[in-house]
Amino acid sequence: MALTFIDANILFRMFAVSSKRMEGYHEKGTSGSKALDYAIGVLLNLYRGGYSTSELALLEACGVAVRAGKIDKATVFLRAVLEQEGLSILGVTAPVYPLAYAFVLEYGMGARDALHLGVATMGGVNRIATSDVEFADGVGKIRDGARSRGIKIPRILGTMYGLSGQERYILENRATSALSKMEAERAPP
Repeated sequence: MALTFIDANILFRMFAVSSKRMEGYHEKGTSGSKALDYAIGVLLNLYRGGYSTSELALLEACGVAVRAGKIDKATVFLRAVLEQEGLSILGVTAPVYPLAYAFVLEYGMGARDALHLGVATMGGVNRIATSDVEFADGVGKIRDGARSRGIKIPRILGTMYGLSGQERYILENRATSALSKMEAERAPP
């Protein structure tokens, strides 16, 4: 089954949509915003399964609500996401960090995006849905690199994380295989 990772920018819109906008979407086929229409479309398809996000993206989206001065809404948002059927929350596992460093050092990806991509890679994701152009471009660049030369974890990171040569080799192969098939779905900004 295909697994799509939902980035924080879409996740926030999905669960922060007002009832008025949702009514407009159902009545007219649009909420009045392409970005919100995309998020509502994903929300309405969650029951089918095949969607994921990460605890990092969830934290990021909660932070957006808090910065907007809506701390109580951040708690409601968090609960709604955690209770949502058809959406799995991927955790940050130990192999995510050396991968994220490799994405930053080798491809110049931003740290937060590198962590999201590391989680998605280790979580079996094959599509990233985001409205962040830099993230989408970075996914494409890393996918192309994985296809042409594979993913390499710098030796220093193996040492830093206590990875044996064999463990590093296994992680590189797993990441190369996953990232070679990774696609970025560009949602409206």
